[in-house]
Amino acid sequence: MPAGQIYVGCTVIANGEYAIDTSGQAIGTLSGQQAIVARIAPYPAVYSVYISGYGWMKPESLQAVRV
Repeated sequence: MPAGQIYVGCTVIANGEYAIDTSGQAIGTLSGQQAIVARIAPYPAVYSVYISGYGWMKPESLQAVRV
């Protein structure tokens, strides 16, 4: 995988709002939280990346890290 690319199973640093579903009803905010990408929506969505233990986030709110 290219450096910085987000994929299922990768570790990310999350900075931004997360939602209960892909439509974008934000339920909280993360700041510098390390998490694992569990799912990526296969269709266009406002919040398209699912972070284990939190919810759906916008890809631009995530930064892939090497562990």
